[in-house]
Amino acid sequence: MENFLINGKYFLKCMKSDGERAEGRNIHIMSAGKGLESTFQTAIKVYPVGGVVIVTDVDIEEHHDNTEKSDIVESVRSVQETCRRVDWPCEVIVVPHGSLELLRDRVMDLYIRNPENHYFFNVTNGNKILSLGLFMISIWIGGEAYYIDKGKVK
Repeated sequence: MENFLINGKYFLKCMKSDGERAEGRNIHIMSAGKGLESTFQTAIKVYPVGGVVIVTDVDIEEHHDNTEKSDIVESVRSVQETCRRVDWPCEVIVVPHGSLELLRDRVMDLYIRNPENHYFFNVTNGNKILSLGLFMISIWIGGEAYYIDKGKVK
């Protein structure tokens, strides 16, 4: 096992003895925005999926008068319903706007609990801070970041 240090915190990176990752699920960590559902539908056609984690700065349990926030909540619920229908685990992580430290901690905790999984980071939707934070984390854990532009993966 290899240790690495991020912002004063130690994390373990679990690898098999030959340097390859152990077998696990393909987990998609997606930044949430109002286009999340269409982005998700494109992603599942291109990448293998075994579970989804949606990261948002909008509390999906609250009622929102703001149209943009309501659209985000609707997109998140739509992805949750799709995952439920096909029996994929789906978790929602709410991170206050601009809190890179909390984003890092929540995603790294997920990684530490399940280092055998393969992580894909969809940075298409959500605000810039959220998407850039997920991109940085993908580099730290050896995940694959991707962006979907007009229905095509980039």
